[in-house]
Amino acid sequence: MDLDSCFLRGPGQTPLTIAMSVLSYASLEDVRRCIKQRRRMRFIYRKVEVIAEPHLFGNFRKTRAFVLCAWKVHPEEGWDYFRLAEMRDLDILMESFGTARQGFNPYDPKIEIVDTLIRG
Repeated sequence: MDLDSCFLRGPGQTPLTIAMSVLSYASLEDVRRCIKQRRRMRFIYRKVEVIAEPHLFGNFRKTRAFVLCAWKVHPEEGWDYFRLAEMRDLDILMESFGTARQGFNPYDPKIEIVDTLIRG
């Protein structure tokens, strides 16, 4: 499967029209949708392309900023936090993931207020 076939597109969108679009901010609703549907996401974060499995979304205790706690698949595997305000050009991928990754803590002490998290 090629990378272009992994993206959900809106009506009339082609890989070319998506690629030519200006980098947009990630939306709260897209992040929530990815978590609830257990879908991988692709986005640009600090000028680096990231593919991740989102697990928890909420307010970071120190700054109150919205952050995503996710298992990174690309560029390297592991847990990481991403500020929503710095996530750009988010694509919801067709690929889903199953159970929570080992090490996931739904009671993450760094998150003060949980907005959305994977269940079960």
